[in-house]
Amino acid sequence: MASSATAQKSYEPNYFYAFGDMPYDEASIPRYNRLVKDINETDPDFTIHVGDTKSGSTLCSNEFYQKTLNHFNGFNNPLIYTPGDNEWTDCDREACGEYDPIERLDILRRTMFKNPSKSFGKHSIDLISQSTLSPYEKYVENVMWKHKDLLISTVHICGSSNNYQEEGDNTEFIERESAAIDWIKRIFQKATENNSKGIVIAFHANMFSSQNDPGYTKILAELKPLIRDFKKPVLGIYGDSHRFLISQPLYLDGKLLTNFTALMVFGSADVNYVKISMDMNRNNIFDIEPVYID
Repeated sequence: MASSATAQKSYEPNYFYAFGDMPYDEASIPRYNRLVKDINETDPDFTIHVGDTKSGSTLCSNEFYQKTLNHFNGFNNPLIYTPGDNEWTDCDREACGEYDPIERLDILRRTMFKNPSKSFGKHSIDLISQSTLSPYEKYVENVMWKHKDLLISTVHICGSSNNYQEEGDNTEFIERESAAIDWIKRIFQKATENNSKGIVIAFHANMFSSQNDPGYTKILAELKPLIRDFKKPVLGIYGDSHRFLISQPLYLDGKLLTNFTALMVFGSADVNYVKISMDMNRNNIFDIEPVYID
């Protein structure tokens, strides 16, 4: 059991968990199963999986998507998932089955997001999906929900340059990039309307290590002034690079965006997760703690 696990609690939970980029291989399954067991026993408000439910060298089959869906619904409390690149953009690799990535994305959406207004988990929560808005009906994976005085959200921004192609057809990338920017703007608008004390945005890609990557430049350019003008705490949760890291990586006009914190979760060989506690009475709402599986 993890070091911070508590089997019984007499108070209302006020924390959630985040993890991603796992499980990658059969050898990690026993440890991953312990992670799931621990999450179920410690009763968080909800859990976020930031994508890459498989490695980039395993089969992207219909059966795998269904297996992942069934697994997610084995979590006791709500689980919310945003896709990574290994589930679709990399599926044209020989080891993955040489699928058409766009076709795999369609199957992923139809399998994993049949009901985009509900989270995964035995005890689900209601979500607001971008798919209810025209012309974004196919973006079932982009969701938001109110939790206490916070607005929590996911945006489909994945690794492998967000499916940007140096040479080739970028239709999918351009359309999803536009949808992501629209959704990010709506997240901040909704948080402002709700007088939310903070925002959480979960996505897969490590946009911060290479901020000149054309897969992310436009999204970051739109995001930065929204963070600045919001003024309250914004927590970005992501994976992709497989190591636990807390940073403040964003600058605008040469000034550090001090109200933005980026949290990279564990991944791949490091089968651990992160606990994010929330205290609405503090200026710095979020307290971040790594949880290690024994």
